[in-house]
Amino acid sequence: MKNYEDLNFSYSVLGKDSLTCNYINLSNVKLELTKEINHIKEGKISLQKFQIENENKIYFYKHTFTNINKLTTIRDEIELYGVKYKIDSLYYGNDYFKKPYVFSSLVNVGRFIFNKHSYIAFFIQDISNPITFPNTLILLFDISDKNKISYIPIGFQASEDLKCFNDFNNDGILDFAKWTQGYDYIECLYRYELNDKNKFVPKKTDFVFIKEKQDGYYIDIIKSKWKYGKINN
Repeated sequence: MKNYEDLNFSYSVLGKDSLTCNYINLSNVKLELTKEINHIKEGKISLQKFQIENENKIYFYKHTFTNINKLTTIRDEIELYGVKYKIDSLYYGNDYFKKPYVFSSLVNVGRFIFNKHSYIAFFIQDISNPITFPNTLILLFDISDKNKISYIPIGFQASEDLKCFNDFNNDGILDFAKWTQGYDYIECLYRYELNDKNKFVPKKTDFVFIKEKQDGYYIDIIKSKWKYGKINN
C-alpha cells in the first residue's frame, strides 16, 4: 500500500468536485452606510453596512465597539433578500447575547447548486483572537425558495471555501467534510451527510486521519478510512 504520510492535507484530495459553484467577488463590495447607533457611558457602537450583492439584496452589517465591555444584543448581521440574521444568534442560539461577540471578518461568499437546490455560504473568521491557523465559521443557507430560506447549522471548521462540500460517495446526498485546525485541532476529519431536516449528520465510518506536525498537517493513509479521491484506500 502506498504511504501518503508525507502528503500535505488539503480539501482538494478528498474527492472530485461534484458541485456547480461560483464565488462573489468581495473586492466589489460597497460601503453603503456608516453611522453611530448607540452610546453606553463613555463608549460607543459604530455600524458599517456593506453591499455584498445589489441584485439579490445581500448585505453585511459590521459593528465596532469602543470602550464597551458589557455584552449586548447588538451583533454583526447578514441580510438575505430582506431578512436579517444575527451571526452570533445563528452560532450560539437564542441566548447569544450572553456570549462573547464573534468579531466577524467576511473572508468568502460562495454559491452552489446541488440536487436542484440552491445554496449560499458565508465564510467568517473571528478576528478577536488572531492565530496562525484560524478556523472559519460557515453560515450556510438553502435559498431555493427566496420566501422560505432555510439556515443549515455547521459552526467553525477549517475550510475557507466550498471544497469542504461535495458528494464524495456519489449517492446524490450533499456531504460536508468537517475538521478543525489550530488550537481546536482534531485528528479525524469526518464525512457528514445532509438529512431531510436540513442538518448534517456524521458518518463515522468515513474519516481521514490527519497528523499535526511543525510545518503543517499531513494525512496518515494507513489509519484513514476514506474511499474517495486521492487518498482512496
